[in-house]
Amino acid sequence: MLRVPLVALLLGIPAALALMALPTWFFWSGIPAPDQTVIPQLAPLVGYGVAFGFGWLVHRSRDALASIARHWLPNLLAGTLAAAWMLASLRALPPMAPAGFPANPFDLADGAILTKAGFAVMSSLTAWGLALGITGAALRFLTGYSPLRRYLADASYWVYLAHLPLVAALQVWVGHWALPWGIKYPFVLAASLAVLFASYHWLVRPTVVGQLLNGRRHPPRRPATGSQESPLPAPSPREDDGSPVAELRGISKTFGKVAALDRVDLQVRRGELLAVLGPNGAGKSTAISLWLGLAEADSGEVGLLGGDPREPARRQRPGRDDAGRGDAQGTERTRTGTAGLQLLHRSAATGRSAGSRGRRRLRRPALRQALGRAEAPGPVRGGHLRSATRPVPRRTHGRPRRPGAPGAVGQHPRPARGRMLHRAHHALPEEAEALADRVAVIAGGRVIATGSVDDMRALVARRRISCESRLSAAEVGGWPGVLDARLERDRLHLTASDAETVVRRLLSEDPTLARLEVR
Repeated sequence: MLRVPLVALLLGIPAALALMALPTWFFWSGIPAPDQTVIPQLAPLVGYGVAFGFGWLVHRSRDALASIARHWLPNLLAGTLAAAWMLASLRALPPMAPAGFPANPFDLADGAILTKAGFAVMSSLTAWGLALGITGAALRFLTGYSPLRRYLADASYWVYLAHLPLVAALQVWVGHWALPWGIKYPFVLAASLAVLFASYHWLVRPTVVGQLLNGRRHPPRRPATGSQESPLPAPSPREDDGSPVAELRGISKTFGKVAALDRVDLQVRRGELLAVLGPNGAGKSTAISLWLGLAEADSGEVGLLGGDPREPARRQRPGRDDAGRGDAQGTERTRTGTAGLQLLHRSAATGRSAGSRGRRRLRRPALRQALGRAEAPGPVRGGHLRSATRPVPRRTHGRPRRPGAPGAVGQHPRPARGRMLHRAHHALPEEAEALADRVAVIAGGRVIATGSVDDMRALVARRRISCESRLSAAEVGGWPGVLDARLERDRLHLTASDAETVVRRLLSEDPTLARLEVR
């Protein structure tokens, strides 16, 4: 239906028929609100039901929004002309006259006016035409991300829910003022919006009510304090002028009471491979989700390819391997490697998660290309495609992850850009040492170390020594090779650059030493 330029007329037919069936209908009121009884009424049930059903179908369709954007002008013109026709007909009718007055449309001296059926059709066409036209124009001309528009969109539901008592109270207040309506009306409008936006910002947005309305809480922004190991330079406006491919600047992100990221600064430079290491729950996946536009930060700035990753055009350009998070995720949820590639391809095409439905499929030539770029340097033959159709769980350990690589390149990311390797703690750090140009270590939502592989190798050479000893931390802290010493709960904790020498001396100095651990 959306391929039809005047789809608004088709969508308005059910509501128009329901309005015609009403015994008395005041056309200027539109679809009557179901506020007189708890028993469902035909007109609002049909009018609102079609709207909600249409919205559900749009949400499930991959191309619906593009069609609405393509036909924005015909729908907007249809809605505007229908509204103008109704307003012109109002001038020929007595006040408060129901639709269909008079019975004969030529009884009035002013000439022909709309009948009840005409008003029903024009009312439905006005509603659908303006809704689709304005929505399509926004999709056509306002596709870029705007913090202001996002804020207004988030606040709009609260304004809708809370405006009625406030506006009524203001109307009572200004009702006896000796001023014309042209002054009182803008005053009521400005005062009510000021109170509503202030209440939303301070009392709703950071609370559970804001989470209910907007999907998540927006805690008040805290000023960034302290410094981290590698502060980022100011962002550059262009993508190809040496600016980072992806960057996080002062990012904080919480899930309930858990701080996934706490004022994190991190960047991926052009042409490098950055390895992000850390234990489970450290914040690695959250950081990458922010870069992919799959999540929003509570505070700070996220950059991807010179812009905001929430812009659809930028979010579709990186490739991602969803299987990299572990054997139980990504393509492991599918029976075969080919099925996993199809799943990842639909995810990239629709902008939804890999589990969402979609119709777009990779054809056999595209499968060959994706497998060839990730599996083998030579031409891909039938054997590769047969291997890709084998059940994933039957592969040897590590192979369940392999379909993720062609899945990522199958999404056609921009070449010669920054690359990233992100693994949980059970994946060996040797991967990063062999492949990465730079390493960042995240723990507890903070970047605790970042640098070259050589820098990280020097850090990895350190050992943590823990034991029960009669030696004091102050005494041991002065030994060669001991970088840090402290006593906690009757246990001596040491950080050493030469663990073997320190352990030999500990055993020599304290024969009663017990419960020795070296990590």
